[in-house]
Amino acid sequence: MTGELSGLIASLRRVGSTLAAIAQTRLELISIEVEEERARISLLLMHGYVALGCLSIGILLATLAFVLAWWERNPVVAVAIPAVVFCAAGIWSLLRLRALLRRKPRAFAASIDELAKDRAALS
Repeated sequence: MTGELSGLIASLRRVGSTLAAIAQTRLELISIEVEEERARISLLLMHGYVALGCLSIGILLATLAFVLAWWERNPVVAVAIPAVVFCAAGIWSLLRLRALLRRKPRAFAASIDELAKDRAALS
């Protein structure tokens, strides 16, 4: 009887150790995914800010050149054309942003899939 009880306790300890190892592995996977996502977002933001700054200055200078070139001929056209172009670009950009936000990947997809496999294996 004592031998069976000690065998049962040892078996429960092994099961507990296995479950703890599985949980640790999954937590490490989640941690890696969080770090990868943080790095990806940081890189996207950095490139986005640089692109935004450079394009803003370039667009401002191009608009100024256009307005100066057309001012003598027709000042209304000189201001209206860049305004229409900028409004159209802004609307396009907002529509694109909305589409990208709707299409975002599922957070922690690999971890969720692994936990589902673990649950299926333990069932």
